[in-house]
Amino acid sequence: MHMHSPAEHKINGAHYDLEMHIVHELVDGPSFETYKEQLAVVGIILKISDESHPFVAKLRSEDFGEIDKINFAEMFDTLNGQGRGFYHYKGSLTTPPCTDIVNWNVYSEVLPITKKDLNSFVNAWHDHNCGHGNFRNC
Repeated sequence: MHMHSPAEHKINGAHYDLEMHIVHELVDGPSFETYKEQLAVVGIILKISDESHPFVAKLRSEDFGEIDKINFAEMFDTLNGQGRGFYHYKGSLTTPPCTDIVNWNVYSEVLPITKKDLNSFVNAWHDHNCGHGNFRNC
């Protein structure tokens, strides 16, 4: 999992404060050698609000890079079936070499995050050389 601030994707033409990328890699299986899209990325868009989404509030920036499992039900169940679904497209990595190997799944609901949580994540990225304003305006 990694994050970009501000978000790389737009929803309805609007930029938001943060985008979380949960990356899945195809490492084995019957079509491993021939399947072009070897990565699946779930993108979650967040905007500053008075409270963070419960899933976001549980994340600790010091755990980034060490998270083995994420319970998506915790993220999406709080929407009580009112979620709008995902945008899906086949595309590329957003960093060089920008290889065209990604199945993108961007959640269409923009989730809330407090300014404090946002700053904690952004600072963690800067402190570990994972960020430094890693948003790319496309």
